[in-house]
Amino acid sequence: MFFIPLGKSFLYARAMSQLSKPSSTSRGYPFQSVINNGNHYDSNTGIYRCPEDGLYAFTVTIEASNGRAFGVLLYRSGSQLSSFSVYPDAASGDYVDTSSNLRIYSLSKGDTISVYGDGVIEPLHSTFSVWRIGNSKYSSRDFLNKI
Repeated sequence: MFFIPLGKSFLYARAMSQLSKPSSTSRGYPFQSVINNGNHYDSNTGIYRCPEDGLYAFTVTIEASNGRAFGVLLYRSGSQLSSFSVYPDAASGDYVDTSSNLRIYSLSKGDTISVYGDGVIEPLHSTFSVWRIGNSKYSSRDFLNKI
């Protein structure tokens, strides 16, 4: 059992099947298994819409296989925020690997966030999570300096 604070927006989404490259950068991977407190994530488009101004933490974990290395991008309202890559190789013997990323941004009400990539992601270990962690009076850098 876990406690869900009322009035707080958060998301935990997981891929339940292979997800192909989104059709455009205005769409994200459509993660299927979703805990969507506040109902701000659209699992058809893969887009999270910020319900209010504030500092948001985002985690993305992507699993890739069969030597298919590719880039993963986090988009804010159509503009690229950050990127990372997944490099599944033969080091483990099975050509499967995951890569994770944590980012904190100061965002405005109505901003949209999506995870885009130019490859196929594998289920089970591929996730996308969002938490509103504070108000927007601090920039992301100021917030990080306080912890």
